[in-house]
Amino acid sequence: DGITVEMDISSDFDSQLSTAVEGPAQYAIDSKDYTYWHTNWNNDLTINDDHHWFKVTLTNPKTVSKLSYLPRQDSSNGRIFEYSIEAEEVNPDGTTTAKTLVENGIWEDNADRKTVEFESTEVKSITLKIHEAQENDVGAHATIAELNLYESFTIEDVKADLEECLRTCAGSDQRNNYTDQSWHAFQEAKEKAEQMLNNSNSTVEDCLYVYENLQQAIDALTELDFMEPAAKDHYNLVAAVIETEEQLKALEGTSAEETLKAALQAAKAALEQESGSADDLSDLLSNLQSAGNVDKIRGEAKEKLTQTISDAKKKLSNTAGYTQASVKALQDAVTAAENLLANPDVMIKDLESAAENLAKLSLVKEPPKQDTGLKDNDPFEKDGMKYQVVSASALTAKLVKGTDTAKPTIDTVSYNGKIYKIVEIGTAAFSGCKKKLKKVTIGPDVAVIGKNAFKGCKKLANVVVKNNSKLTKVGGGAFKKTSSKIKIKLPKNLKKNKKLKKQLKKAGIKKGL
Repeated sequence: DGITVEMDISSDFDSQLSTAVEGPAQYAIDSKDYTYWHTNWNNDLTINDDHHWFKVTLTNPKTVSKLSYLPRQDSSNGRIFEYSIEAEEVNPDGTTTAKTLVENGIWEDNADRKTVEFESTEVKSITLKIHEAQENDVGAHATIAELNLYESFTIEDVKADLEECLRTCAGSDQRNNYTDQSWHAFQEAKEKAEQMLNNSNSTVEDCLYVYENLQQAIDALTELDFMEPAAKDHYNLVAAVIETEEQLKALEGTSAEETLKAALQAAKAALEQESGSADDLSDLLSNLQSAGNVDKIRGEAKEKLTQTISDAKKKLSNTAGYTQASVKALQDAVTAAENLLANPDVMIKDLESAAENLAKLSLVKEPPKQDTGLKDNDPFEKDGMKYQVVSASALTAKLVKGTDTAKPTIDTVSYNGKIYKIVEIGTAAFSGCKKKLKKVTIGPDVAVIGKNAFKGCKKLANVVVKNNSKLTKVGGGAFKKTSSKIKIKLPKNLKKNKKLKKQLKKAGIKKGL
């Protein structure tokens, strides 16, 4: 049913202050979020005595249960905060009675669509009374971008209607039957409707809003049958130039940008000179549409990045002999590229840049390891500790002198690219480490703990021997003058070695045996 709109006399934008997007009452019900009704900003500078209001009168009475209000989108000026909703309720005998549906309601201070539900009521008209709104340096006003009333629908009902509309509307095969401009507007409304239909969190008013926009876009589709071929190509070329200038932003910084600019410049030149045959205009249009096909260009960029990712993963399938830094750099780049592909809003230039950067990365081979030159019995030092090579060919070493650290692990030592197994803790190696040493972990290859190795380590209370230990000999006094609570944890393979346990007791450890 049609509706009429009334408003207070101070808001006479229809005759005095209307612009392309601002003023008239019908802008509040035109399903366009960029137009809006505005009270008269020349003389309507205060809000009091409820003299700001917006009234919607229905051609035929309807039962409504919800109202939605979309604030002005380009400014907070006139944004409604406090309001009441009054109605002319229709009685059984056809007469009407004034009824307050909402009294002194409050809306949040933001640009989001507001909704308010109330008791289902058959009404002839609805009046939104405005008690408080956002002021500016001129005074207080009221603005409405969109005002909608809703019957008592369920979300299932609305989505069913929206789905039916999408099913029966024009398909892509009818693209050439309509002007570019009207088809583009239709496609945009259709895409928004499809997104809302697939959104599990969409509301009744959301679905109704996109449904109304889709219906308007369908009605606005302009057929090309009435035009001559040359006029049709000229019209479509003009529309394509307008659309392409918008698409340039999406292709900024991409490999396709210059191609599109060249096609755009050629099309503009032909239009300005009003020259060219129908075939020339058709070719220019084809070139422009091809160069500005953002979806196609984005798809090609995604395909290229996908292939580049696949090539990089092949490199990563065998990383033996390559530096850790180059492997990690390539892995990180692959992850970043995959995240870009998963982003539905990714820029084309970012896809191209990721593909280019990923293709440049390669794995770097480890440099050949240099021989340390150490021979049997040669001494060396690492991290303050002193060692002696036991067997250069077997890569074994003896710990000659340790440092006073809290929890050392005596297992292996790396020196000049080679890893030596510690097989012996030398005589008095840690003797006198009184301040920090509390716990020592002995690796599985240590076979000998020398005489007085830990003597005098007053805070040493825990000794742990790793699994599969080769320990066979503990020198006298190795753990003398350590903590009175000192204990040892032996691995399973040493727990029944009576000879070793006897040596440990003589060395100064009794607990844990």
